[in-house]
Amino acid sequence: MKVNEAIEQISEIHDHLNRTEFYRGFRSVPVALSGLAGCLAAFLQPTFLGRSPAPLTFVYYWTLVASGNLSMIILFTLYCYLFQENRLERKRTRHVWAQFSPSLVIGLLLTLSIVPLGNDVIALLPGLWAFVMSLGIFATGPFLPRMSRWMAMYYLLAGFLLLGLAQKGLAFSAWGMGLTFGLGQFIGAAILYLNLERKNDDGA
Repeated sequence: MKVNEAIEQISEIHDHLNRTEFYRGFRSVPVALSGLAGCLAAFLQPTFLGRSPAPLTFVYYWTLVASGNLSMIILFTLYCYLFQENRLERKRTRHVWAQFSPSLVIGLLLTLSIVPLGNDVIALLPGLWAFVMSLGIFATGPFLPRMSRWMAMYYLLAGFLLLGLAQKGLAFSAWGMGLTFGLGQFIGAAILYLNLERKNDDGA
């Protein structure tokens, strides 16, 4: 009986640590690289898609960019999970990604559901993507530095602005996407560096 109680107490301690310790699997360099890729994609959009891109082509283009950025971050996280993290850190990684993954699924389902509805509805996607990103950051907020809420608020505000651009016929603006997802990721990278990585370097 005492053994079972001890195991339960250890499990509770682990759960408490999971809730109170910051998740360190997100690093500033891959997040900043994803921001750079977003800005570069915005710069190159007129070259690849023209000044007035077709809505479907726009969706394919930015879905490819987002997939590449997400793959880079996942691969980096997977590397840390397999070769650098201990048992407790791996448990926290699984928990954080379980919190964040629903937003990715929602973003994918929104895209698949909206694309067949026509150009006027497709114009809403950039704003909805920003809302989904905000939702994912808010969901993982308890495991990230408190300043990450500002990043989530940035994406939330950007979503409103992108929906406003859609009403003005500017939904497929390259720099609407570039400033939203490029600058947003740079903000995230700065938050991670200042609140986690620089503190580690100073304490070393």
